[in-house]
Amino acid sequence: MTRLNKNIFYFITLLTVFVYLSCDKGDNQKPWGISKIYMPQASIMNGGSTNIYAVPLNNGINNYAVDTVKNTIDIDLGVYRSGLETLNSFTVKVAADVDTTNSIIAGGSIANAALLPADVYSIPSSITVPDGKREATFHLTIDRAKLIANYGSYYNKKLVLTVRISNPTRYELNQSLSRTVVVINAATFMPVPPVINLLKGSDMSAASAAYWTIVPQDNGIGSGRTPSNIVFNGVLSWSNGTGNVTSNDAVYQAFQVTAGKKYRFSADVTSTGTANNSSFEMFFGATKPSSGGQYSDNYYIGFNTWTAGACSKTPITKGNMADVGCIGPGVGQQGLFTATVTGTIYFVIKGCSYGGNLGTITLDNITISEEP
Repeated sequence: MTRLNKNIFYFITLLTVFVYLSCDKGDNQKPWGISKIYMPQASIMNGGSTNIYAVPLNNGINNYAVDTVKNTIDIDLGVYRSGLETLNSFTVKVAADVDTTNSIIAGGSIANAALLPADVYSIPSSITVPDGKREATFHLTIDRAKLIANYGSYYNKKLVLTVRISNPTRYELNQSLSRTVVVINAATFMPVPPVINLLKGSDMSAASAAYWTIVPQDNGIGSGRTPSNIVFNGVLSWSNGTGNVTSNDAVYQAFQVTAGKKYRFSADVTSTGTANNSSFEMFFGATKPSSGGQYSDNYYIGFNTWTAGACSKTPITKGNMADVGCIGPGVGQQGLFTATVTGTIYFVIKGCSYGGNLGTITLDNITISEEP
């Protein structure tokens, strides 16, 4: 056989082997490997290191559907089987894992988190993947109407629920991906609730005067008192005459709080900027103001012309009292305070001058509301 014929023979032989092999199943088509069952959503965010599944997803993909007729939110979840074995049907149990959820919330890894309330959601008790299929989907369904009606204060929370699969009828679980920590941005689905003012008569109209009580304070003033001129005429207008006078009066209203809860105070205030030897102060006290007393229970914020950095002098002061007040523990708190008792406390406004004058100070739209 010549050299050329030998080369042709070798080429034909190799081609025949190649064709034969290419007609056989490749390794990627043969049943092999260990089949594992897991929840794909457990690894979608960060490869499964936290099992967190954000709703909506941060990449803008809608992983939920809102049923506008039933007013429900259907969050996509599912199971998947890996490996190349024959695709036989299997079933897994599905359940909410509240204990794990509470542990995650207590750990603080999810900011502003709250447990998704049990009475607003449903999930199936099991899910079946049929023959010939790798996966099946199911939904965590939330009653949106009930969520808004009963848990309106959750509107700015991250609502968390761990959903777990278990007890497969065939194959094995991938334990590390057998639970999904669903983290729902409630603001996507819930409206901002209306602010409920715990005070009455906050518009300071003439009719609102019925909700407020004026009591003179003393602290040794005696017969030298100049009564404050306190008028409800669309704003609460507070002045104490002209020249240098001595006056001390308080206006208050009772309202209800719960110990440990946070509340927010705000009020539109203006001052002519002519005050001297005077103060104008706000309190959230547990004691009721008395006539002839000197109220000092739980001072929050105010003006005070005697202190360094005094305000209510020049220039004219105008704004939210929670922001422009210059003295007291409420400075810099944006109006927030925490109740230390449960029951009745008193919002008290006190204005006084000792050989000075307040000028004219007005208050309007006074609001105290519970924080969500």
